[in-house]
Amino acid sequence: GATAAALNLTLTGTSASLFATIYPCDTTRPDASNINAAAGATIANSAISKLAADGSICVFTEQSTDLIVDVSGWFTTASDYVAVTPARLLETRQGPTTIDGISQGAGLIAANSTTTLQVAGRGGAPANIATVVVNVTVTGTISPGFITVYPCDQPRPTASNLNYGTGTTVANNVIVKTSPTGTICFYNEAATRLITDINGYLPT
Repeated sequence: GATAAALNLTLTGTSASLFATIYPCDTTRPDASNINAAAGATIANSAISKLAADGSICVFTEQSTDLIVDVSGWFTTASDYVAVTPARLLETRQGPTTIDGISQGAGLIAANSTTTLQVAGRGGAPANIATVVVNVTVTGTISPGFITVYPCDQPRPTASNLNYGTGTTVANNVIVKTSPTGTICFYNEAATRLITDINGYLPT
């Protein structure tokens, strides 16, 4: 009876730099990612994934790797949480695109910047959402820094969701409240390129 699952995905024994994407097996693999790893690394990330009608998920790995998946919990149709097939909502790299052509191609985001992202009404989420589950990735980082994700109508908190070094690609799963207009904000301490995929939401 489960419709979505809370998972922890680990990559180890990686043969080269790669990313992995979790998605329901009865859908086409989306242009999204859940975890990024360098060659020889062992790295983990949490994810909340929609399940296929038969209860399965698929995990695509870009390169050869050992793969570990742990189940932490689940959601049913009785839950308020709505899982969606992952969709890219923010892509600041030049070339790759978002699901609807919005919020893409901005390039390197300067240090100490705040980026506003509209999430309500995009990627399978309706206009009336209160909380969103996203996977946030930084890549092409210039120096060590952190990302803070928060509702845009609130002051930026003293907290971080993602920490990165120089020249790294790293991702983390984030559950964040949205503003009344359905936006979330990203503060980046150091210059970076930013990617965000939606995985699900909670309605108002």
